[in-house]
Amino acid sequence: MDAAARAGKVLGNSTTATAGPCGLCQIGPNNTLKLGGGPTITVTNGAVQAHNLAPDGINSVSPLPIGWFNQLQNGGNCSRCTYTKLASAVPNPFAAVTVDYTGLVVDDSNINLPGSIPLQPNRIYRQSVTINSGTVTLAPGTYYFRNGFNVNGGTLQGTGVTLVLACEAKCNGSSAIGNFNFNGGTVNLSAPTTGPYAGLSIVADPTSGDPGVPSRFNANVTLAGGVYLKNTGFETGTSGRGLTSWTVVSGGQVNLNQGYVTIDNQAYHDAVGGSSSSGSATGSIALLD
Repeated sequence: MDAAARAGKVLGNSTTATAGPCGLCQIGPNNTLKLGGGPTITVTNGAVQAHNLAPDGINSVSPLPIGWFNQLQNGGNCSRCTYTKLASAVPNPFAAVTVDYTGLVVDDSNINLPGSIPLQPNRIYRQSVTINSGTVTLAPGTYYFRNGFNVNGGTLQGTGVTLVLACEAKCNGSSAIGNFNFNGGTVNLSAPTTGPYAGLSIVADPTSGDPGVPSRFNANVTLAGGVYLKNTGFETGTSGRGLTSWTVVSGGQVNLNQGYVTIDNQAYHDAVGGSSSSGSATGSIALLD
């Protein structure tokens, strides 16, 4: 299949368009994708779409236009932007993703790094975990955070790694989960290529409630993997900092104030083969009509 066929349809300036495929998507009906202060957004082979959109100012967005389904707030106040009304709600390409806590170790350590306590996969960290300096290399596996996971400086790196914002046990729809705050330093992680989180670098338990505090990409964050935050949001806040990743889907409030978001939707599609074995819904991430 050639690249042109894989790319699917390109949204135009029509009054309605088909939703998807998601590159950067805000799917929550009670929340909004807010663009203000001058973020730079670039998506390759995917779309920027939202259930509700509130644009106040954008330095650059590629591709144009931005799709919205339910409500366009603030009158579309951005002279650099083009908006397309979607004919249907933005689909969730990761609808089949679940979080399983079977057999995990519960860890009550309050961790500040650098220090003598290494982070280990297959554990739920109940207390806060903070990286202030140095280099922390994660072994391949899945890491579960019930409280805040903070990177204030130094470097966090790892291959075959998924970070999960977790509950104590399976969420009941109202239980809050942890959040991540990447406030400085460098984060460089690649997702596993097999297993339930293939192609995903960060996952929030989709059965949780909104923790109320959005996670932050306010560092130099590079993820060779996607981000799935069904019931929680995220924000960027500083010029020169932000997120480079694969497909990003959030159902919470998304505030892109400064900085950058650079997404390669094709990379996720190629990594998982567009199949449901990755945990994504079959065909929903595929770059085909």
